Amino acid sequence: MNYDGFEIFVLSLGNADSIFIRKHSNGVKTNVLIDGGNSSDGSVVLGVLASLGENHIDHLVCSHHHADHAGGLVEIVKSKTVTIGHAWMHVQELVSDLEVSLSRMFQNQEAFADKIATSKAIQKELLASLSGVPISHPFAGAQIGPLVVLSPTAEFYQRQIERMQVESLQTILNERYARRADHSLAALALKVLTEEAEERDGGLGGEPTSPENEVSTILAIVSPNNEIYLLTADAGVEAFADTVKRYNLEALHWMQIPHHGSRRNLNQDLIDYFRPKTSMISARGSVKHPSKKLVNAVKGAGGKVYATYYPSREPSKGRWTRFCNGTVPQISTSTVPALWDENS
Repeated sequence: MNYDGFEIFVLSLGNADSIFIRKHSNGVKTNVLIDGGNSSDGSVVLGVLASLGENHIDHLVCSHHHADHAGGLVEIVKSKTVTIGHAWMHVQELVSDLEVSLSRMFQNQEAFADKIATSKAIQKELLASLSGVPISHPFAGAQIGPLVVLSPTAEFYQRQIERMQVESLQTILNERYARRADHSLAALALKVLTEEAEERDGGLGGEPTSPENEVSTILAIVSPNNEIYLLTADAGVEAFADTVKRYNLEALHWMQIPHHGSRRNLNQDLIDYFRPKTSMISARGSVKHPSKKLVNAVKGAGGKVYATYYPSREPSKGRWTRFCNGTVPQISTSTVPALWDENS
């Protein structure tokens, strides 16, 4: 049968992201893999691809180099069970600047230092593993199979690099990591209480996310009926504000809620603008991920919200949720309830 449509498979990997898209057009299939979860998730993603009968990825996209998105891509790229036609990722500049700036920073910010070191190591290993595969920067306007890149622009990307000067890093570290130096039980208990209070009292999108998150690749795929499906990785308020200046994204048909449903990555104005009919969150289910305040705001805008962990909180790696448009292959599936619906 000549299918004509697309499928979006959102994998359940806890607080990590991997999305597989199959586009069918007049008997021609295009496969796109966006991110691969953590390093331990690479084999899980490969297993999902195998279960779907896929051994070729036309386009491999690394949205950004954080471990929960890029870590699993290394094993996938090294695997002899799949071939890759083209890779899309940003190389060198941002992580290199972070490393230079970090060398001048406070010595007790181990969490931040470890995160940057991990990102750089993943970037280097991924680049080495992709030897022989064409690599392009996913800047706005680029066409990746059936998807178009909406953000970042080269100019926005450069601005995020400039954010990572020493003064900016000091501000970010003081705001986001100061409490993590004390690992006593009392401090850990305070951290839990603080997180709960922040989720209860903090506003949506009121605190900046990191520049590495802001340069996440934002992608869109559009149906023949002009229904927009938006994939967001860990993009934040600044990235979205820049994107909607250039594209009309009002009343989305489907949206990936960024950064595992963190309340920091979307504000009320953006939620009211996007008004997604259907939303999906990749999360393990915790106080912060997803934020109840955020989920309720999206529901309040008239949409249904789904999550990879819901309704079962048991380990579920390898499970996926499929969203379809047009005519696509039949797969045996079960209906998944939306978050906190009255009947779920």
